[in-house]
Amino acid sequence: MNRWWSFAVVLVLALAASTVITAEDREKLRNPFKVQDVPDPDGEDVKAFSAKVKLEGDAKDANAKQWVEDATAGKKGSLDGEWSSRWNGGKADADWISGTARVKSVGDRVYILYSDRTNTYLIDARREGKNRLVGRYVNTNVAKDTSPWVGVVVDNERIDGVWSQGRWDLRRKIADK
Repeated sequence: MNRWWSFAVVLVLALAASTVITAEDREKLRNPFKVQDVPDPDGEDVKAFSAKVKLEGDAKDANAKQWVEDATAGKKGSLDGEWSSRWNGGKADADWISGTARVKSVGDRVYILYSDRTNTYLIDARREGKNRLVGRYVNTNVAKDTSPWVGVVVDNERIDGVWSQGRWDLRRKIADK
């Protein structure tokens, strides 16, 4: 085996080992999804970012128009359930990267587990006031991929969000029963 191939194998093994969570570690996790926890979700950089973010949640917002076609699992009066989600900025530039999200509330925290075609992210946000969410996300496969995130809960079918390089919104349609 040549040196390059040996280095590649060692690198792949090291990366794989860094994302493995043991059963014992899972019991210690804060989040209800039992994936890698978000580091310092209430950090000073999160507070500074939150102070700059102004999300109005009005009809002029990019997330105001309903872009979800199919009804998802969820109950009126609760954020918990299935959502559609999309983000832009960073490597995506102006393109929207679409995925799905599961939302679970635990006390004053809201956890959002988002997956798209290539990655899974966890957002750990604290409720501030009536409709504001402030926290951070982490890519569960690449721990260095993390940023502050702020959202405003407009209603049970819309959360307008922003991260340090763009938008990160959630939408759903709750089926009428």
